[in-house]
Amino acid sequence: MFFRDKVGGTACHAGDIFSDEKCHNRGGGMDKKEPNLGWYTISKEDQDRGAFKTSTVHNITLTAPYMHDGSQETLEGPFLPVETERIP
Repeated sequence: MFFRDKVGGTACHAGDIFSDEKCHNRGGGMDKKEPNLGWYTISKEDQDRGAFKTSTVHNITLTAPYMHDGSQETLEGPFLPVETERIP
């Protein structure tokens, strides 16, 4: 499922370590009263607010919870905002 085009997993999770090693903002947690500003705290660049380094997906089934803040307890959660339909 992860490497299908509709999910887009290989856009950021590619290469030998399954990570582009770049920072991205997927929007998670920015609606909180005091959101984690991520890479912005280092760079001070507006485009980095809420951006976090792409983690590897190597052994991902062993590393719950998911996302930068641990807000997703299963692998289903991180994919729901990306997909427009379930992919078998």
